[in-house]
Amino acid sequence: RLAISEYQMQALQAQINPHFLYNTLDVIKWMIADGDMENGMWMVNALSKYLRMSINKGPGTVTLNEELTLTQNYLGIMQRRFKNAFQVEIEVEPEAAECRLPRFSLQPLVENALIHGLIYCDKPDRRLTLRAWLERDRVFIEVEDNGKGMPEETRTLLETREAGRDTGYGVANVRKRLMLFGGAEAGLKVASREGAGTCVSVVLPARFDDAEPEGGD
Repeated sequence: RLAISEYQMQALQAQINPHFLYNTLDVIKWMIADGDMENGMWMVNALSKYLRMSINKGPGTVTLNEELTLTQNYLGIMQRRFKNAFQVEIEVEPEAAECRLPRFSLQPLVENALIHGLIYCDKPDRRLTLRAWLERDRVFIEVEDNGKGMPEETRTLLETREAGRDTGYGVANVRKRLMLFGGAEAGLKVASREGAGTCVSVVLPARFDDAEPEGGD
C-alpha cells in the first residue's frame, strides 16, 4: 500500500514537470528571438539550476523551505521575463519552513497565480504573497494574488475536479498528492472574486521527517 501511494505521487508529479519545462523553454525561445541574449543566458542558467534541484534523487517529500527555494527560482525567471511586472512578498514562520510536503506542491499554485491572475492583469500594483504558519499540529500555506480573480464556476471546478481531468490549472494534481501525503487531514481551498484576486489555501499535518506517506483510498 505504501509503494502504491508513492508511485501515485511520482506519477502525478511527472505530469506537472513537463508543463513547467515547456513554459520556461518557450520564454527562453522568445528572449533569444528578440535578441535579448544576456537575459536568455541568465534564464538558461536559472533553468539549469531549477532542473538540478528538481531531479535530485531522494524522498517524494521536501521541507517547505526547500520547496520555497525551488519556487523562488521559478519566480526569478518569471520576473526577469516580465520585467518585474509584479512584486513578491514571502511571510513564512521559521518553524513552518521545516515542515515537509510533497515535491512540486507550491510551484504549480504560484504558476497559476501568475499566468491566470497577475501577468495579464492591468492593475498597476500586482502582488503575489506566500504565507505559511504553524497552528497546533498543522501547517497552513497560502498563495494569494491581487489579480483578475475568477468566476464562481471556475473556482468550484478547481475545488472539485479530480486529477487527470484538470482545467489547465494543475490544482487537481496538487490536491491529489496532498491527500496521498496527509490523508483526511489535508485540504486545499480556493477563494476568489473577479477583479479582486485569488487565494489558494493548503492545510497539512505538520510533519518534520521524511517518512513515506500513509496512503489513502
